[in-house]
Amino acid sequence: MPLRRVISDWAIPVGLACMVVAFAAGSGSEPWFKRVGLDARWIVLVIVSAAALLDAAYRISRTRVLPSRGLRRFGALTGSFLALAIISTAWSVTPRLTFERAGSLAIVFLLGAALAASTTSDVAARARLFQGLAVGAVTVGVLGLFVLVFDYNAAVLREAGAWRYRGFTENPNTIAILAAAALPLNLGFALRATSRRRQAAWLVGGLLLVGSIIASESRGGLLAACAGTLLVSAFGVEGLRQRVAAITAVALVFAGGIALREAVQPPPTPFSSQVAPAPRPPVQGPRPHKSNPKPRHIAPAVGKTSELPREEDEIGSPALSKQATTTLASGRLAAWRGALELIRDRPILGYGFGTEQKVFVDRWYYFQGGTAENSYLGLLLQLGTVGLAFILALGCALVAGGLRAVRLMHGDERLLVLMELGVLVGAAAIMLIQSYLYSVGNVATATVWISLFALAPVALEPRPAARRIRATAPEEAS
Repeated sequence: MPLRRVISDWAIPVGLACMVVAFAAGSGSEPWFKRVGLDARWIVLVIVSAAALLDAAYRISRTRVLPSRGLRRFGALTGSFLALAIISTAWSVTPRLTFERAGSLAIVFLLGAALAASTTSDVAARARLFQGLAVGAVTVGVLGLFVLVFDYNAAVLREAGAWRYRGFTENPNTIAILAAAALPLNLGFALRATSRRRQAAWLVGGLLLVGSIIASESRGGLLAACAGTLLVSAFGVEGLRQRVAAITAVALVFAGGIALREAVQPPPTPFSSQVAPAPRPPVQGPRPHKSNPKPRHIAPAVGKTSELPREEDEIGSPALSKQATTTLASGRLAAWRGALELIRDRPILGYGFGTEQKVFVDRWYYFQGGTAENSYLGLLLQLGTVGLAFILALGCALVAGGLRAVRLMHGDERLLVLMELGVLVGAAAIMLIQSYLYSVGNVATATVWISLFALAPVALEPRPAARRIRATAPEEAS
């Protein structure tokens, strides 16, 4: 087999799986893996991107066919967003960080564009890419079980009496984000499998990811995964009875997970202020003589030093507050309101790309996070309404075109489009509860952007894409 064929058929998919694992290790629960992963993830990303660019350049030079018009349109939109991110260095509150974050996002965009250009008309090649991403996510789930067995304290997180599973990753939300983004791929390959063994393997991997989300007690992750997998089930299963059975099974699994989460989740600590009441004003009387001033009243100290909250919990602590804050969405609602106040100061262009963690400050006791944990608000903080408009335009164009493509495609190509749409729907839902889409260091960012780039040539040009695929593989269209 030629070296180029080996790189295209095996090295790149395996590299994508390693990339997912490396990014998970970079935000891992085990200190040794985290130290190694912090640097290894960028090395793997650069190597895989270089291999993808070389493969795309070879295919274009051999066929002398430029990337499809749909991919070029998508590239123009993502390029405009990236240009805005780079230009925001001019008004960023931390210019160097903005430039570095924009540069890392450019690498992911190049990787996604190269993979899409190489596999636009090759259904089997595109399936191998997604197999690599799905296997990487399942591997992270398996590594989490090993951590649970050999280092229980690292695999779980205890907060205020709550037990949450984080497995191989840094926190419970990390594994939930990755699992939600990868589950539509697992379900699609289970439906695509030609043998019962392969189908069982994909289903077991998917159930492992579902179990990881349930154990992490992430309601948002469960809802996002449910949305993506329901789309694949509703349109990917053939036959009315089989479709109804698949949809019912998916709904029951995720509904049971949400019910279990609510049953075991302890109630939040009730609000109890320990702030001493203000002293009463002194009774008005004759003003004392200046030579003998009346001593000032000094309010008693609030509690003892040992009873004060930890430094990281001091801001917004009920012990030091007079007014309770909402606990809805794990305290996110209060944090979102605070983020909106910051957005009002710079609503058009924001504070600069990649500055969300610098601008946002957690002032709410029941909220735990260094970001707003909402990608839509995060985009408004960083690039204002202009940046958010680019992302919304990308998503709406892909959804509208993808649904048209589903009606035109058949067989494996149709299922791949559904899997990519499932990732898109799940990613949009995850954006409601996590700040991640623009952060390359996040464990799910590369998976989502690669899926969007792979969907673009078909979704933004469905009829020509269908003709190209049938011309390349006429036996599949018959």
